[in-house]
Amino acid sequence: MPLMFQCLRTLAMIPAGVETLHLLARMCTSQSSPDGNTRLDYMAAAAWSLLTAYQVLAFTTGLLNR
Repeated sequence: MPLMFQCLRTLAMIPAGVETLHLLARMCTSQSSPDGNTRLDYMAAAAWSLLTAYQVLAFTTGLLNR
């Protein structure tokens, strides 16, 4: 059961983790996009995505511990 528990917790964090990497890549490679987003916008979105990943991890852990 512990291995399955760890796999489910990790699986829950994958979408937010992938999006964080995508946003960090956009922040490092672009000056500004056509829709007006700056590097600061991408940095704030990446921080929000990391917080979302942590919240999903905590939520999944709480549900699976019950």
